[in-house]
Amino acid sequence: MEFNYKKILPWVLIAIVVIGMAIWLVYRFIGEKSLELISPNGNEIWQAGKTYQITWKAKNIGKVGIMLVKDKTPRESEWIVKDFPAGKRKYDWQIFGWQEPRQDYKIAIVEYPWYEENKIDYSDKNFTILGPTFASCDNLSIEAEWSYLPSDFPNLRKVFITNTAFGGNLGGLGGADEKCQKEAEERGLEGTWKALLGDDTNLAVERLNLEGIFIEAEGKEVLPATKIPNYLWESFKSFLKKTKKLEEKRETVEGAYDVLGKYFEKFLGEWEKEQERKTCHRLLGKNFEEFFKKLSDPLALNREKLEEEFLKNLSNIWLGRINKESKKECITIFAQYPSRDPSLNYSFTTTCQNWTISEERVPGYPPKPDEKIELPPCYTPEGVRIDAAALAGLSSGIIEKAGEKFFATSLGKACNLSQKLLCIQQ
Repeated sequence: MEFNYKKILPWVLIAIVVIGMAIWLVYRFIGEKSLELISPNGNEIWQAGKTYQITWKAKNIGKVGIMLVKDKTPRESEWIVKDFPAGKRKYDWQIFGWQEPRQDYKIAIVEYPWYEENKIDYSDKNFTILGPTFASCDNLSIEAEWSYLPSDFPNLRKVFITNTAFGGNLGGLGGADEKCQKEAEERGLEGTWKALLGDDTNLAVERLNLEGIFIEAEGKEVLPATKIPNYLWESFKSFLKKTKKLEEKRETVEGAYDVLGKYFEKFLGEWEKEQERKTCHRLLGKNFEEFFKKLSDPLALNREKLEEEFLKNLSNIWLGRINKESKKECITIFAQYPSRDPSLNYSFTTTCQNWTISEERVPGYPPKPDEKIELPPCYTPEGVRIDAAALAGLSSGIIEKAGEKFFATSLGKACNLSQKLLCIQQ
């Protein structure tokens, strides 16, 4: 039988077309590579230090790499993970605590290892990474027109003035410190507290730790915010990468960086809980000298800077010898109506006999008839010698010069008066 090529040829051609189409369909729907980022795809708000899931769809791709991209000109990117199995379709990304807070981030997912012709996909829109929340006192500072600092600001030195007033017999410096410590505990204030007080041989500046920023111990309201200095989160990472001594140990450094991130995530959880207990405190001085200067400032100026109650008490505290400029002997008694007896207007001691006396005058004065007592000599501003019969200690107070009122730290006040103590956290 003769083979009929004309009849079979159409079928051969149809078969070829069908096979070709089948091959094309297999390649089109089975063999073609594809990669699509699912999330984050834009408008998400994520928190530095916490863990989030990056998801995608992938076809005919073995490994992927994921990058964090700053969508600016020029673009900046950094690897989140390399050589990760594409088939897992998700990656748990712990955002490092030092990650710079920005609103223009995107995620890029690429076929790994990366070549120009490889598949890549980006977030459709930008997403945000926030820094940790913290208590901000900025608004309170603006409203009060005076600086406030958060309670966890570094190197703070809290200050309060006692509610109780005491006579000159404080039980010495140790007794005064005990009184500060007792009231601090009653107020719920932590730490060790001492009185800003000196005696004949111990200056206050030498026996107290006065380094730091001085603030009022009583806190005000807390104003939560999501604000953190941008440079803080990137600076540590940049330091690790750029330090010459670590260049040869780059893998070790990056591994340590990842480990730090895990610990930092735990730290942030605790740290953010602390923010709920933070308070704002009025700044009294960026150092002791600036704070102590307020005890000599004009009253009008201090009215703008200090709380009313704190200001009122500031002119009513025992001080004694604070620094080398403090008088060691012979002070004038500060009183609205000076005594008619000149000897009772002067005190040889400046610290109520080292804070163990609550009397107005030396024992035995005035002397009985036909009795003579020896009194220490002092001199008036005019240089006239006078016997000092009063007992007084150096105190704060307000004096008037040329019609303006000023604070002063060298006023003599009788030891039988009741004054308060200024207590400083150590």
